[in-house]
This record gives sequence, C-alpha cells and structure tokens, in this order.
Amino acid sequence: MKRMKYLGLMLAVLASGALFVPYGHAAERQNISLTNVDLGRSGWAGTLDIFPSAIAKGKTTFTATANTGNTVTTVTNAAQAAARTYTIPDAGASASFVMTAGAQTVGGAKTLSSTLLTSSGVGAKNGATVSAVERGDGVLHQTVLTCAATPITITDEAGSCQWGGTAKLYDFPDGALVAIGAVATGDLTLGTTGTIINTYAGIMSLGTAAATSANATLTTTEADIIASTATTEAVAKVAATDAYSTATLLTESGAAWLDGTGTAKDLYLNFIITDDVSHTSGTGTWTGTITLTWINLGDYS
Repeated sequence: MKRMKYLGLMLAVLASGALFVPYGHAAERQNISLTNVDLGRSGWAGTLDIFPSAIAKGKTTFTATANTGNTVTTVTNAAQAAARTYTIPDAGASASFVMTAGAQTVGGAKTLSSTLLTSSGVGAKNGATVSAVERGDGVLHQTVLTCAATPITITDEAGSCQWGGTAKLYDFPDGALVAIGAVATGDLTLGTTGTIINTYAGIMSLGTAAATSANATLTTTEADIIASTATTEAVAKVAATDAYSTATLLTESGAAWLDGTGTAKDLYLNFIITDDVSHTSGTGTWTGTITLTWINLGDYS
C-alpha cells in the first residue's frame, strides 16, 4: 500500500489500484468535495463501496453492467419540493425496481395505500364543469365523475311536467359494456332562468340517452344505468338527488348490458320536474359525484 498526500488529503493506493481515504480516528475523518468522479475506465470495471457506521455490518456497492452498445446510463432525480429520504426495502430476495416503461413481472404481495388508477381502456369526460378519475386495472373500471355546477336544462310540457337534464357527461369507449352499477349523489338547483317554484318535486335517472319525452317518467335508455328515482322535495329551489343502481328482482344482478360495438355509448343525468304551478322551462345546475363501475367486454375490431 502506498500513501500519498493530495490537496491536503491523506490518500492510500492499494496494489490493485484502488484509492481510498484511510478512516483513522475521529480527527482524521475527512470529507471530499469533487466535481466529477470516474470509477474505472473502459475495459476496467469500477465500483463504489459505502460502509455503514457499525463495524462488520456489510456495505452497499454500486457497480455497472456492460451495455449493449457504447452508451451512457444516467441515474438522476426529478426536482424535489422538499427534503426527501428514499429507502430501499429488503425484498427478501434479489429483485428489480418497478419502472414506468417496459414489460416486467412483479412478484410478492403488494399493499397499496391508495386506489389503483388506470389510463387504459377508459372513456372521456365531456364538458368544462365535469372532471373524471379513472380507477381500475384496464379491464374492471370505476369512473368517478365530479360535476361542479354542471348546467341543467328543463323543458315544459303543458299539463304534464318539465323534463330535461345535463348534456352528455361521459363518452364510453367502443365495445360491449357491462355497467355493473352506479351511485349518484348531489344537489339539483333550478331557477337560474325560469320561474320554477321553491318546493318542486322530481325524479332522476342515469342513462345512455338524454331525456326526450314528456311522459312524466324516465324509462328505457333514459334510465338503463340508474332507474327512475325520486328526489327530495326542493327547499329554496334546491333538491337533494341521491340514487343507485338496483336489481329488479333478487335473482338479477342489477348490471346493464350495453351494446357499444356499433356506436359508442354516452352517459346522461336526466330529470323530470313536477311543477304544476309555474309550468316553466328554464335552466339550473347539478353539483355532485357519479361513481360508475363497468367492464368493457371487447369490440369487433
């Protein structure tokens, strides 16, 4: 071993060519600040060994594997908003990191502290007042739509009711779909325009078609995901609207089978308002969330 002093540092060079700073006692412990460090050279592997403070407790070694070509692999960090510590857990066996690209097989039980999100096979929300969160694994989907004062339009049918709802909220992808069920909860506020009474009554539904008939009911494709459900009586023109998918009989699943193979299906929130006093057309808003669980069985193409 050859010892030498460089820039005030006591260095030691082993016969193998390895360079290290002798540990020594506390007064001799030294920090080295360097701009660039090359460990090894082409054809001569270099390693970086980092030891813990405890004696005989191993070390962490960084090494390089030969690339397919004469290329550089860069390991870097994204900009951090605060001080971070990233810990590599003991996997119990040799393992690889999970990456955001490339095919990998992930073994062992994994506990997720939040819901799994997906961008595979999802639809598209419609409108500036609608936001969507897509949960699932690319096969089983749960779409959560949040509506923030989404516009509602109602049309009066003299002697019958007012009918209407939102514009299209969501475009499903092409394919044969199974709507397992949905839950909608929120508040309907009317009277933005029109002379709707303060204590109107109404019904709501969730379907793949907009309400188009003034027969005081919501049926067929107007209500093929959530059937017609009564709202609470409005107070100061605001009605609570809570509904969920139900099975017609106990032997049925409650799921809806939707043929979107020719034309992709859409999603609408529909209302019937029974205001027999003012008989007004008008506008309003709906604020709330719709949680829809569904499966795409596939498409012909």
